[in-house]
Amino acid sequence: ISQTGDDYAYYWNEEEYKDYIKEMNGEGVGVGILVNYLEDKGAINVLFVYPDSPAEKAGLEPGDLIISVSGENVADIGYDNAVNKVRGAVGTKVTLGVIKNDGTSKTLTATRRQFTTVSVISKMLSDNKTGYIRLLQFDGTTTEQFAKAYLELKDQGAEHFRATVNEKLSAKYGLLIVDLAELR
Repeated sequence: ISQTGDDYAYYWNEEEYKDYIKEMNGEGVGVGILVNYLEDKGAINVLFVYPDSPAEKAGLEPGDLIISVSGENVADIGYDNAVNKVRGAVGTKVTLGVIKNDGTSKTLTATRRQFTTVSVISKMLSDNKTGYIRLLQFDGTTTEQFAKAYLELKDQGAEHFRATVNEKLSAKYGLLIVDLAELR
């Protein structure tokens, strides 16, 4: 795979591929977090914690760094293996070694469950005229979630809209962003 020159190319076995397709369709089993990898720190960075998720109940917050999963250091096992260890069977527990935003270290335990991914969050801004929509990731639920957020904000009286798109997503999925932006 590395000889293709494509930094985003992966090889998956049949089970890994099925899990990927489920995730792209908005289905998943895990603790309910959106993450990225900070290679220089050998840690998983928590970008977003799904509301009412096992991660939220365990005390994970955006900005926390996951440095170990079930006793194995993320730096040693790598990002993909660590993320796969956070996923698992519904009802099983996973232990996470975490460095909190304030620099303290904690060990948190969360029970995995089935969830639908959150790819869009929204709110009315303080002027009560501007709707704010944030795209967290793109998957099979994004267009539907975006449309729902847009219509809910319109119903709340939004006259103007602002949007934030994760910078990594905008470079990779620019056409999808245009399609979503054209929703009227």
